[in-house]
Amino acid sequence: GVASIRPTEKRLPTGGHTPRAYCDQSNFVLGAIADSTATLSTFMSACCPGNDDAVRGLPPVPWRHRERPRPRDIKILLTTSLPTVPTEAAVVDAMENFGQQLESWGIEVHRTAPDLDSKSLFRAHKLFCELAVTVSAPAGNPLKRDQSAYSPSAQQLANAEQIRDQHRQILHDFLGGAPYTAWVMPTAGVVAFPHNPEHVPIDVDGTGYPYWQPLLGYVFQASTCGNPVVTIPIAMAGHLPVGVQVIGRMWEDEQVLAVAGVLEMLL
Repeated sequence: GVASIRPTEKRLPTGGHTPRAYCDQSNFVLGAIADSTATLSTFMSACCPGNDDAVRGLPPVPWRHRERPRPRDIKILLTTSLPTVPTEAAVVDAMENFGQQLESWGIEVHRTAPDLDSKSLFRAHKLFCELAVTVSAPAGNPLKRDQSAYSPSAQQLANAEQIRDQHRQILHDFLGGAPYTAWVMPTAGVVAFPHNPEHVPIDVDGTGYPYWQPLLGYVFQASTCGNPVVTIPIAMAGHLPVGVQVIGRMWEDEQVLAVAGVLEMLL
C-alpha cells in the first residue's frame, strides 16, 4: 500500500522541491507519499523547520516524535459517506467494514460527521484556488490564467477567510482527544479509476457525475481549513484499492501520523 501526508498549512516550506512549487498562497501545501506511515514520520522529522531554522513565513515548529497510542485510547469520528458527495457502494461498504474492524480492535467509533456548512466552505475553497492561480502561477504554467480572467475581490476573500476560521474552530473543538482523536472518512467517492486528463464525467454506480464532484467532495474540508491529513489504504474493492483520510487538529501532525500508524499496523 501507499501512505501520504498533507501536513498542517505552513508546517513545511514550499521551496526546495523538485519540480518546484509554483504557488506560495496560504492554502497551498506540499506533502509526501511513501510506503508507510513510519517513512512519512522520518520525512517530516527531517524536513520540518526546527527552532534554529530560519525559513521565511514558517513558524519554528520542530517535529516531535509521538508514540503510537493504545487502540483503547483512540476515539474515531467515522464518516462512511456524505449525502452531498456521489459515493460508490463499494466505498461505503469498505468504510462500514473498516468501522467494524476498528471496534473489534477496541477502538471507540462514532459514526457521524462534524457540523460543517459544506456549501459555504466549498465556496471559500474555490475562491482561495482562484486567487492562487491568478496571482502565483508564472507565465507558461498551465495553471496561469489571463489577466482579464475573474479574480476574487478583497471583500470576497475576507468573507472566505472568516468562513475558514469558523470551520477551523469547529474542527479544533471536535479533534484532539476531546471528544475525538481523529476524523476518518473516504479519500474519494470512487475507487481508483483510469487516468482522466480530459476530466470527463465519472461513473458512480451507473450514473455520470462531474469529474470534481466525487473527487473533491471528501478532501476540500481539511484542505481549506489547513488540517493535517494522512491517507492509508484499508481494503480492496475487486482489484482496486480503497483509502481513508485520517484528519487531526492543526499543528498536531505527529498525533495524526501516530493514530494512522496504529490503524496501518492493525490492518
